[in-house]
Amino acid sequence: MGAAEDSAEAACEKLVWSHNPEEVMRAAAVLPTSWAGSVQTELKSFGLEAEAGWPTEPGAAYLKAAVVMMAKDEGDIISHNIGWLYFIGLRRFVIIDNASEDDTAQQLAALQRSLPGIELLVVADPILRYMQAQKTTGLYRFALSLWPDLQWVFPIDADEFLIPLKGLAVLDTLSPRIDAVTIPKSVHFRNTTQQGEEPGIFFERMDLCSPLFEVPPKVALRRNPFMAIAQGNHKVQLLTRPEAYEGGFKHGLYLREYPVRSFAHFVRKVRNGGQAIHAAQTFLGHAVGGGHWLAAHDVLQTGGETALRALYERDWVRVRTGRFRFTAFRGLPNA
Repeated sequence: MGAAEDSAEAACEKLVWSHNPEEVMRAAAVLPTSWAGSVQTELKSFGLEAEAGWPTEPGAAYLKAAVVMMAKDEGDIISHNIGWLYFIGLRRFVIIDNASEDDTAQQLAALQRSLPGIELLVVADPILRYMQAQKTTGLYRFALSLWPDLQWVFPIDADEFLIPLKGLAVLDTLSPRIDAVTIPKSVHFRNTTQQGEEPGIFFERMDLCSPLFEVPPKVALRRNPFMAIAQGNHKVQLLTRPEAYEGGFKHGLYLREYPVRSFAHFVRKVRNGGQAIHAAQTFLGHAVGGGHWLAAHDVLQTGGETALRALYERDWVRVRTGRFRFTAFRGLPNA
């Protein structure tokens, strides 16, 4: 690739990271198999008005894929998510429980007992430091060793619901030259017209979401012990050659994320996240990402929960406007 192509790709990637999908579409075309190019190609195909539903019937068990996940105090959502992933056909899971102080561990143990055929390995992690790339890559490689027939791994956060509109077996149709699939996601927000802060009803009060391609995508990656997962689960890294990506939405794959489910959850997430990021930066001697959580942690430290409430209302509570669309999702049917 020449200097001009490199420059165009870097400029397009910068636009993806800046949450500027309109400019991504208007930017000079870049290599479709690059990370930014896979996003740009799908944006041009589907646009910001792309809408999608979700499966309402159970998916066939798909043993060629596994999920790796990090969890910290996710008791209000973890059973919903693992139950959903099981419903769509996933059976193999490796989850790090990062010293949760709620009932996350107990819920995972209950899922191990109650879901037939599930293989759910829970790793107790007492290390506070936010080292997601290192830990998730370790889980990925461990999963490859644990299941020799595994072909794909989804690094998924506890608050991200994977939606496979065409089923998981669509992964079998991808070219063997593709190393990873970029998966767009829609972020759900608190709807001002919905009342209540109880943990069990976050689906109901968070039925407004952002456009599907507004935030940077996550990835699913093919079996390759020499591949690593970058911080945030957004990209992959190979030492020997440039990574080849393909957009996942044309294959029916996208994510619905519920990152902040109440003000109490926001306070806990800011406190936990800020402490973990500071600890990682001190240990590693460099930035590890998560700047928005560090900024929120500074607000909590200097202004207390009153100041953090203003940040919560500004960033995580929405009214129904043209940009933030109504799109209800209830997780498991009839749940």
